[in-house]
Amino acid sequence: EKNFTDAKQYLEKATELSPKYFDAWFAKAEFEEKFGSQQEALKDYQVCESIDNTQPVLYYNIGRLHDKLKHKTEALVAYEKTISLKPDDIPAFMARALIFSDWKKYDSALSDYNRVLLIDRTYHYAYKARGQVKLQLKDFASAIDDFTRFLLFEESDPSAYFYRGLAKISNNELL
Repeated sequence: EKNFTDAKQYLEKATELSPKYFDAWFAKAEFEEKFGSQQEALKDYQVCESIDNTQPVLYYNIGRLHDKLKHKTEALVAYEKTISLKPDDIPAFMARALIFSDWKKYDSALSDYNRVLLIDRTYHYAYKARGQVKLQLKDFASAIDDFTRFLLFEESDPSAYFYRGLAKISNNELL
């Protein structure tokens, strides 16, 4: 019903009545992240961690929140914790690879994108992201292949055509 005030009060009441109820704290943290204070969300996620530190989704959300706050080092730590708890967590690998790419650690980013594609060959977003890294590494032929694979799934993505075009020009494929 989009009654955010009541929703917040109910979540707070649930955490008061049962201070060790992970799901209530987690819902409260997600609510704060989306509609309230990101700092409060971090505090609530910390309470979740003290209750149950075996939940990969908890660390993924912490990483995502740190990413939003531009705390890349903290985000990386959280994504690594996610991956240690769930070694096939594609969103965590993708997020970590993006941080590596931002830091120009292209080999690490490439390794993560390769891992994603080992987990799921049809996760087409990894082809585009890996193609962008390969462009940076000047592996143009392989980048062209990745962008072409991506375009099989998303044929109307203009940026993939643009990057593929750059790779083709850089590879002297002018025709």
